[in-house]
Amino acid sequence: MVQNRKIIIIIAITLLLGLIFVFFTVNKLSRSGKEMVKIEYAPSLMKLSINGKKVSGSEHYLKNGDYIISIEHPDFKKQEVKINVPKDKNVFLVSEPTTDKGLKLIENNPKYTREMEQINGSYANNNTNKMLTKYPFLNSLPIESFGLYKIGYGKPTAYNKNGSHAIYVTAYSPQDRQMALKTITQKLTNPSEIEIIFSNSYNPFRQQ
Repeated sequence: MVQNRKIIIIIAITLLLGLIFVFFTVNKLSRSGKEMVKIEYAPSLMKLSINGKKVSGSEHYLKNGDYIISIEHPDFKKQEVKINVPKDKNVFLVSEPTTDKGLKLIENNPKYTREMEQINGSYANNNTNKMLTKYPFLNSLPIESFGLYKIGYGKPTAYNKNGSHAIYVTAYSPQDRQMALKTITQKLTNPSEIEIIFSNSYNPFRQQ
């Protein structure tokens, strides 16, 4: 009797391990040749779609190509963005209410407000990380030179619709501005790629 019970337990464990192996094998094969794209959106009551197909969860494995990621809800503004895989691996979408019912949903559910703030924060951090990777020089900022000038970075001006950050220079004379500019151009191969804002002056690299 005891021997039969042991055999049954061994068979059950073997079958369970086999099922786990099959599951992970199938799961791995289904992801083969695909890239993981993380989609974060708020509020969570929105319906998420990839190329018009409703999906759930935040991590999705997609083949290389173009995709339309969208979120929608009857009481909120539809938001969508076009991405390219493998270039874009992080997507952030936040929607605002368009009806009184939507406003009440936000007002009566603080968690939705927290979700929206969290996504906006993640979006800002992601952009910062991209800029720091593209322009390693920003990692060394701020720079101060004996009180002659200071170089830092922050938000771009309104005209710069593509950039997420700008270099800010505080200098106290034309000579100081030239010294700061020389420091920047030594670090950036193409200074026109990122907005440079001079206090009480203008950016000579600004594209009109």
